[in-house]
Amino acid sequence: LAFIGLITGSTLYAELHPCWSTLAKALSLPTSAITLPELLSVPAWLMVMALLLFLLPLLWRWYGQGKLQKPAVVDGYLQPWQVAIGLALVSATFLLVIGLPMGITTSFSKLGAMLLQLVAPEYCATLVYFQKQSFQYVPSMGGGVVTGAPGPLLDGVALVQFPLISGILAGSAWSAISLGEWRMQFRLPLRQVLSALLGGVIMGLASRMTPSCNVWHMLGGLPVMGLQSILFIAGMLPGAWIGGILLTRLVVPR
Repeated sequence: LAFIGLITGSTLYAELHPCWSTLAKALSLPTSAITLPELLSVPAWLMVMALLLFLLPLLWRWYGQGKLQKPAVVDGYLQPWQVAIGLALVSATFLLVIGLPMGITTSFSKLGAMLLQLVAPEYCATLVYFQKQSFQYVPSMGGGVVTGAPGPLLDGVALVQFPLISGILAGSAWSAISLGEWRMQFRLPLRQVLSALLGGVIMGLASRMTPSCNVWHMLGGLPVMGLQSILFIAGMLPGAWIGGILLTRLVVPR
């Protein structure tokens, strides 16, 4: 249900793109700097060292207090520090092999555009967003320039993101099967159905309005201290906190 909502929201954004892009340009930061080191005119390595000097003592203190180990609440639970190291290694490997950070949400627009083209090809062709080139880069392992767009084409976006989405789905399924939790549930509470659909639509819209998703910003932009990603995280944290309150009070109340 959430996956359907993600595709729906990402596709709906194509209708809002002209207005939103105008607003985004009007609200853009008055600087040409892309990263925080560029904005402050300091070497990136110096800022990384400053962060390490701040974070390492903090991590050491948490380690001494036993705060890095959390009580297991479900089967198959991984400690947060284990997940952090695993995601960092996966993200770094992906970046070195593919040549750009991990991301998946442009493919949701692409899937929506493919479905829209089947039912309303003429209308799909009028949406400017689907004609917009999303990225252009040279893969680390060679092979020439790769381009991609959110439109209904099997291009560079599909080449990079479709396998990643398939891997996420396959890994999730394998985890559920290995823990004995693979089973279909059709009789769902209405509030959970609406929450999943609505949440997916909002996430799909937000991933295009930002642009990019939490995967791209957290594992791609934040490590290089991108200004856009820092602002994204600053908005995501209070949003996740408010969302958690709404979830426990309205959707799955205790």
